[in-house]
Amino acid sequence: MSSLSLSLSLSLSLSFPQSSTSPHSITEASSQPHPFPNRRKSAILHDFCLVIPYGAILIGCAAIQALIGSKALLSAALGVAGAGILQLLLSKMSLSNWRSGRSSAVVTMVEALVAGGMGYVGWEGWRQGVGKIASGCLAVVSVVVAVVLVYNVSAGGNPPKKSA
Repeated sequence: MSSLSLSLSLSLSLSFPQSSTSPHSITEASSQPHPFPNRRKSAILHDFCLVIPYGAILIGCAAIQALIGSKALLSAALGVAGAGILQLLLSKMSLSNWRSGRSSAVVTMVEALVAGGMGYVGWEGWRQGVGKIASGCLAVVSVVVAVVLVYNVSAGGNPPKKSA
């Protein structure tokens, strides 16, 4: 077992060589002007570009569940549809904030909380054995959306408008 770990560490050290920058080259590089001086730090993706399709998917899945599912799961389908409608309304608010140049960090965090809540609902459904595939997909997709939304806020918010 030790020869395996030795060969693994040897191959990793050979695959990723150490950087040979000196402290002087770092200060010299930082004294040069920034290539985009007027650009503020922001996320790569707008929150509404992700949440609008996510909300539509929630509404669509809830409609399918209501049509082909049992009567006992109708309230769950209505809850998922309500979360989808809420996400669409929050996305519209975020889009209007972005268009007017205002921050939408609070709206994005509320979207993340709703997506995280839907992740929890999906997890609980999966854990209880209620539609394992649908509940598992809901949980995974919702958690991914929540993580991307938290990234959006922590990276500085939505990207600015492109100047023409």
